[in-house]
Amino acid sequence: MKGLLMQCVHQALSMVKDQDNSDQRATTRIRIVLRTLRGLTTKSDQAEDKQVFLSGIILWLTELLREKEKNTDPSWAKEWMSHEAAALEKIIKNGTFRRSCYQSLMSKMTPVLAGIFSFLDTNNNMDLLECDIGWKQYFWLKFFNQQALIPLKYSDIQQSDGSILKEYTVECTGYEGHHFESNLPFSWVIIKLVDQLIRQLEFDEQQEPIQKCSRLLLSGHCGNVLAELREMAANHDSLRDILQSYVHDFAHTIYKPERECEMDIVCKRVMSKAMQICQNSGARTDLIEHIICVHIAYERSSHFLSVFRSINSVWEQCSKTIKTEDLSLDDNLFILTALHGLVTDLTPTATGLKEGSAQRDWLKKVSFYRPVVETILTLSLPDGFQQNCKQLSIQTKSMWDRVVIMKLFLENVCSDETENKVNISFSMTLWKLLGDDVNMKETKTFQQVVKFLKQCNMKACSDCQGSQVKCDLCEANFKSVPLSLPCSKVHAVCEACYREMQANKETCCPKCEENLGKDWKAVKDIKKKIGNEMLENYQKRCNTFFIEILTQLCFVDNMPPSREIVETLLEYVTYRSKSGHTFTKSLNLFDTGLDPTPIFRSLLLQLLLRTSDESYILGYLKHHVEHIKYACSTSPIDVVEMYLLIINCWEDIMLQQFQKDDQMTCDKVYEATENIRMIQSPQKSSEIDFTKQLYSIASTKTCLAIAARCLFKITKDRSDVHPVRNEDKIIIEAAKTLCEDAELKWPKIYLVKHICRRYGVEVYTYLSNCNEDSFNWVSFGDNIKTKQVVVADNYIVCGQSYIRLREALTRVIIGDNIQNMQTIIQEMLDSKEHYETYLCLAIHREIASAFFCSIDPVLSENLKTLTEFIQQNSLFNKSKELIMNLTKNTIQPDFLVLASGTDILHQSVQCLMTHLKIVMSNMDQGSEIAGPFIALMKGDSIITGMFLPTMPEDNWEEIRDVLLAGKDGNLVVYACPNGHRYTIGECGRPTETSICPECQAEIGGVDHDSAEGNVRLTGQDSTQKGHILQKAVQGGSPRPERDLMPVQCAAIKLILHMAMFLGPVDSIKDIIHPNVEESEMSGFFMDHINANIEELQTILKCNAEDVVLLMHCVVNGMMLHRETKTETYCRLQTKGDRKQWENAFSAEILNGVFGNRDQHLKTLSHVIASDERLGTDPLKKLIYEVDNTENATDIPNNILEMRSAWCYRSPITLEHIRVQLDTAATNNRHTTLKHFLKEDYILKAVRCLPNILRLQRILLQRFRKRLDKADAKKLTVKHMKDDMHAGPHTTHLIEEFANAWDITRKNLEHYVCRTQFGFVRVPNEFSRTPIHDGTPLAVFLPATDGPGLCSYVMTHFLCHKQNEMMNVYIESERHSEIQKIAPMDIAAAHLISYDEDNDLMPLVLANCHYAFEVGVGTQIEYDLVGLERQVMDRCLFSKSLIDLKKIPMVDVMIYRTELTNKAVLERIAQTIPQAKLSSAIKTQIYDELRYLPDVCTSLQNLDIAISFLQITGGDSDKSLKTFMEESLQMGSTLLSQTACKSCELQHAQALWLLVSFQKSKIQIDSGQTNEETFETLPKEFLCDIPEDIGKKFLTYVRDLSSEKLLNMLEKLHEFLILQLPVRENTDDEDYVNNTEYSLFDGLDSLIEDEFLLASFPKEVMFKHSVHAWVMAYEELKVKTARK
Repeated sequence: MKGLLMQCVHQALSMVKDQDNSDQRATTRIRIVLRTLRGLTTKSDQAEDKQVFLSGIILWLTELLREKEKNTDPSWAKEWMSHEAAALEKIIKNGTFRRSCYQSLMSKMTPVLAGIFSFLDTNNNMDLLECDIGWKQYFWLKFFNQQALIPLKYSDIQQSDGSILKEYTVECTGYEGHHFESNLPFSWVIIKLVDQLIRQLEFDEQQEPIQKCSRLLLSGHCGNVLAELREMAANHDSLRDILQSYVHDFAHTIYKPERECEMDIVCKRVMSKAMQICQNSGARTDLIEHIICVHIAYERSSHFLSVFRSINSVWEQCSKTIKTEDLSLDDNLFILTALHGLVTDLTPTATGLKEGSAQRDWLKKVSFYRPVVETILTLSLPDGFQQNCKQLSIQTKSMWDRVVIMKLFLENVCSDETENKVNISFSMTLWKLLGDDVNMKETKTFQQVVKFLKQCNMKACSDCQGSQVKCDLCEANFKSVPLSLPCSKVHAVCEACYREMQANKETCCPKCEENLGKDWKAVKDIKKKIGNEMLENYQKRCNTFFIEILTQLCFVDNMPPSREIVETLLEYVTYRSKSGHTFTKSLNLFDTGLDPTPIFRSLLLQLLLRTSDESYILGYLKHHVEHIKYACSTSPIDVVEMYLLIINCWEDIMLQQFQKDDQMTCDKVYEATENIRMIQSPQKSSEIDFTKQLYSIASTKTCLAIAARCLFKITKDRSDVHPVRNEDKIIIEAAKTLCEDAELKWPKIYLVKHICRRYGVEVYTYLSNCNEDSFNWVSFGDNIKTKQVVVADNYIVCGQSYIRLREALTRVIIGDNIQNMQTIIQEMLDSKEHYETYLCLAIHREIASAFFCSIDPVLSENLKTLTEFIQQNSLFNKSKELIMNLTKNTIQPDFLVLASGTDILHQSVQCLMTHLKIVMSNMDQGSEIAGPFIALMKGDSIITGMFLPTMPEDNWEEIRDVLLAGKDGNLVVYACPNGHRYTIGECGRPTETSICPECQAEIGGVDHDSAEGNVRLTGQDSTQKGHILQKAVQGGSPRPERDLMPVQCAAIKLILHMAMFLGPVDSIKDIIHPNVEESEMSGFFMDHINANIEELQTILKCNAEDVVLLMHCVVNGMMLHRETKTETYCRLQTKGDRKQWENAFSAEILNGVFGNRDQHLKTLSHVIASDERLGTDPLKKLIYEVDNTENATDIPNNILEMRSAWCYRSPITLEHIRVQLDTAATNNRHTTLKHFLKEDYILKAVRCLPNILRLQRILLQRFRKRLDKADAKKLTVKHMKDDMHAGPHTTHLIEEFANAWDITRKNLEHYVCRTQFGFVRVPNEFSRTPIHDGTPLAVFLPATDGPGLCSYVMTHFLCHKQNEMMNVYIESERHSEIQKIAPMDIAAAHLISYDEDNDLMPLVLANCHYAFEVGVGTQIEYDLVGLERQVMDRCLFSKSLIDLKKIPMVDVMIYRTELTNKAVLERIAQTIPQAKLSSAIKTQIYDELRYLPDVCTSLQNLDIAISFLQITGGDSDKSLKTFMEESLQMGSTLLSQTACKSCELQHAQALWLLVSFQKSKIQIDSGQTNEETFETLPKEFLCDIPEDIGKKFLTYVRDLSSEKLLNMLEKLHEFLILQLPVRENTDDEDYVNNTEYSLFDGLDSLIEDEFLLASFPKEVMFKHSVHAWVMAYEELKVKTARK
């Protein structure tokens, strides 16, 4: 045998390859193997010791070849030698039959031997055979000769098709595949074994789990070898050496170092932590427990290792600079020490920042370090941490601030690439000036920066203008561009002197006294144009730098800078001349940009409001505003306008601050009450400073806005008042006190206005009529009560022409002559106005609307006059039929027929749809803009080929890449009738049918013909035409499509659904997918219409009435749109046409409406509220502020009584900035910001990911392998909260999950996620439902099927959205180094994590600058460049990509009934040979386990035991009860005396099958359903047996004896719980749907008695399996009862 083996060695080793194809390693491997086989490496002189390796090789060859024989046909296994060796060609080739036999043996042995060698050399494991350390060689050979320890199977050296591999690659188990050399023999096997055991156990702070794991290791197959190693460690004092070897190998499997010194530190840290854990647990000398503690040490230090690795990844000197004494530091202090070194490494050399290239290199280095530094600095230190750690943190932060200041200076000031620029050669001066103690919130650093910038400016002025040039008036050196006077000698003055001369109305040159004229102006010297431009550009850059350090360092972390800094900043917005004149200017260090007329800017105020206390702000406002008021002739109207600007700023900031803290809101409401009470009386108000009055108004309005939101919450369920949160109760009660105790009427008026304008009049009405005093105090009673029973005339949006015609029609109705109306119509005709449309609208308003009020219709004579006029007039030929229907109130569809008793919102929708119908009826179908809607409403045949606007579309390339990722061979993609994708392999044409897992439609086909409705996707256009949305889903976030913004998408979708609702049913039904019954179509579209209105309310933050009014503007805009040419894209016959039309409609119609939303609403609301048709409704006049006329003659002393101060102001929303951006973002500018705001509706949910993953981990730790599926569906959110399943933060974690779910669930309907079992998506029954107290626990437990898809797919979707946004950012900014992390390692620092109200809106507001200029008014400007930069800096910079390649991407739920499955039982059979139980013992166990609780307990304990046995193994004849009690320390084992007494480890599988069988029987007996009993089975296998087949099956089972029937039932049960539940990837090319297979074929391989299945009806299919088992069991009970 040895000779034969030696002949195979060289060829076998030639088949072994290394991953790097190293020839040197191959040569070393040959040398080691040959020397060891010859006994040359063995230290012992004993002959038998020298043969240990050889005997081990022979042992493994024998075992693997024996395994091959088991899987080979028995007859062939016995005769293969005679068949192969005796073949004539083999004998001829080898010369003799003997040599032929020899070569045949070698051909079988060589690849097996190659597989053994490749396994043995994992991580250069074979090198240890030549190690000088004796215990390593001894342990190597000892471990190798323990057959049960090596996880090597014959299947490992086979290909998937069963053929033998021709090459074997040596594996390395280093983290992320990196190579390392093992220090401990077979360490990777031990590491995997210990890791599996640890994951099976729940560790806590007690000592017992460590000892329990140790007992399990020693009781398994590896117990003897590890026990010997432990003895060696104890006897030779080599515990530390062995442990260090293990730590070295273990560390390489969990950490990839950049360099060896880094790994050395990691090993020492893990070693130190493990020794400490062992010492605390009392295991001071036990090697096994030390090994276990190494794994625990890693779990506790994993975050430290992650941070340490991130530092080393950017700073290669990190590990080299770590001192020996640093290794003993606490994790936090150690990391801070390393971080301190990293930041220190950024210190530039003396000449390091002189040149542009050096500056760019330094900035690149800072950018490379920045993500790591900022991530670590944001980590909060634990409370009570040692002082030296806090000091080091402060010191490091100070050093980093110094780097940031330098970075901002180089980026903003020194990076000028223009040809004419100011040369800056003193960058290092700033670095030195800042010093080591840097804090921009303190005066010292601030003054140093200011001093430096002013010195730089002096030099820049000198370089650009000359050092001797001075102002001819003040004789000071110029600090900015000189201004030339229009005198003959062209004298020059500085800007300050020029403004002063203008203020004093001087007309003579101060130098030559030449008369300058009356309206003279100074100009810049054109001769010095280049120098002037250089200086202006330089000062602009300096000011940008100054503003950047203010926003990033001074006013950061919601903490104000020092008082001295604030006072200095206040000086930078004004300039006081020598003669005493004061000028306003933009915030800058230089006396430039002085305003000719005073301007109040909001930038500094916004900074102060966010961080400073009220005393600062009030003082600033008083000083600055009074200057503006009295600096020039400022009118009272201007003063009021300025007051309103200040109130607006204050409101914006307060609202952001108060929303973060309910308690703060309560306190502020009570504080506002006290402020109002103190200053509201006329006597006191004159004594109170105006700034305090402004503050009081702003705080009161803010508090009442939050109270209005709390009141709105309780009206969501109109059937009853919601249970109110205690925090909301306090806020509402405080608001009640404020409104009722204050003598002022305005707070309550403002509250009512806010409720009605923001949430709708119906909310106010509901609260007013509520029986609870806690809420009905909002009502004004009968004094101000809506009289409205008819919806307001929103047709007023059509303008004065419509109003004139409406008034004329009204006079005709009451009996006046029709001549006046005819004249008006003729005038409209002459001016080419839409007279027919206006007349239809007026008739609908004045005649049909009478039916709202149940009043008598128009007198028949008058109506007859009108109808005769229309019938006889050719001007109305196009719309006569429509007009007649309007006069009779018979307009179709029936929904448009007006009737009394309907609420205002219902009427509003009716009128909006009528408006659309009238406008579209009078427009040409070829209209570029309205064409698609006209076609739908008329049912034109073209609609069958339309790609309807706003419908989702599939990007074929992306879908195909996902579907076919990782697959080989020919695969063709098909779609089921409802558009769900699947693949077909081999020839790519269907040969069988199956069921779509998504919608249960038939898929596939027969004989290469696809089933009806199934289509092959060619890749040219897979997007469906028509309407492809499911039923409307209430709530959730809007889902924009393509280039559309959310508001654009929702608005177009609303018009689309109204047009389809108004279209002919016969035509419209054919373009709806999936199909909707005709009788349900009206409700289907109305649900969508209501959902679209709700979406617009959410997006625009206004009530439904305002949404409808704006949509009237949209419809009117469509009518007025002037088309220059007819475009073919309006036919929407391609996806490109649709996209082009959507963009055109948005740009030409929607942006004009929503971009000026506030102006539209303000103007139209006033007109509507003043409309006499409403009968001067008092509530309407109040909420739309019709009487808001301010006395403009003087400034009111009591500002609290200023009516305009209490006006409702629409909140600034993201839609404002989106529309602005959509208009401004041309030529691919602002691409990152545009994509960010477009995807904001989803990105805001990404911040919930850490808490979602945390909830998943906690729930999996608690329920994984312990819970049945049925129980997971019965337990609900309410139970989770009551029992705090996720600890004290359960409610918060569920709320985070629910928030993310509500945002994403609409999108998950169309999102496909890949799993190991194929492509899945969230079933519609889940995606349409929000999370509530009745939601089952199963929804939160991630799984690849069932309710758990909600958790799994949502997590995948959010990770995908993060990656999508980051890729846009990476492409825009050309970043190359972006960290990629695994989903399980996600932390908040890795994510695009922000809150829209608290994080994003403050950025929008900070870049939304108010500026009030006397005589001009208030203007709002958005700084899009600044906003994009800040969004990238705060939300995207340093964020990570998420690696989604691993499947499954996160841990998934394993239910208790899935714990022991086919794979587990196969593994335990390989580890411990299994035996059957005798019939007598089985009968006794059945008799002893009669009650379901006993059976469940026994089965659960047996599951636990098997889960450990499959890992550890054990002696087959060892008592199962002993293993459970001693090794697992289980208090309760098996509740059957016979099982405890008779069952050994070799009976584990048989006993499990028996107890499972008994459980199913008892469940059926107790009345549980088939689905509950066999919960692991897919529902496809729960089909009923057809009656005729059922009769045949009953005949079969009745013919069997009781014993044979029991045997068949046991085998069928085994088939049900082990064979059928095995899930396969439905997208694999070899996937086969087995539901139609005969059950006979499934049982044939399990039942040895060939006669038992002789008469089994082959018509019984797999899908009938469960029903067949139940039928057979019922028959068994009948047979047993007869006995």
